[in-house]
Amino acid sequence: MELFWGIALIVVGGTATVVDNWRHAVVNPEHRIPWIGRPPVLPRAWYVARVIMGFATVYGVLTVMRATELPMFMAAVLAAVAVLPGFSVAVAHNRRVRHRQLEAAPR
Repeated sequence: MELFWGIALIVVGGTATVVDNWRHAVVNPEHRIPWIGRPPVLPRAWYVARVIMGFATVYGVLTVMRATELPMFMAAVLAAVAVLPGFSVAVAHNRRVRHRQLEAAPR
């Protein structure tokens, strides 16, 4: 049962990552989402998704590690897999903004 709750928390953390990056992309349609730091405009209650993401991902990974007795380096792999979908949203948004900027630039 511990394994189920650990996987469920990892899914919740990954979903919170997607929601967080999507909300940042919506309020910053003309700006890129930086990898480090904050974007120019923050959505309302932006910290809620990040708090959920952090706690759910960390506790989910720790619960899975305890339930399966995997080697500790797998914790980093599980955490990375949990947040990759959210970062793909940021990458897609940044590419879209970059293409818009290139199209608008004078030649």
